[in-house]
Amino acid sequence: MKSESYFHRALRHGDKRYARILAKLGYGTRDMRAITNPEPLPEPSEIEFLRAEYERLTGEMADKRWKEARLRALIDEANKPATAPEPDDVAEAGSTPE
Repeated sequence: MKSESYFHRALRHGDKRYARILAKLGYGTRDMRAITNPEPLPEPSEIEFLRAEYERLTGEMADKRWKEARLRALIDEANKPATAPEPDDVAEAGSTPE
C-alpha cells in the first residue's frame, strides 16, 4: 500500500535487522502509554505576566527586549483613563477670533 511509511514497510521486511534498529528508535510498537506522573507546568515568571497584561491592554505584543520597569510604565500608561477636554477648552477651540 502506497500510504504506508518507510518504517512500516521496513518492519515487514524479512531482514530482522530493520525491526531491531527501528524498535530501538521507538517504531516497533503501536501501543500508547499514558504518563503516570506528569510534571506540573511551571508558573509564569513576572516578566511573562507583564507581557501578557500589556498585550491584553493594548492588543500589541510586548517587545522581548523590554525590562520589567518599562513594561510596568507602559501598562500604567495604558491603564490611565483618557482625559476628556474641559468644556472651556472646547468652547475656545470652536470660537473664531474677532
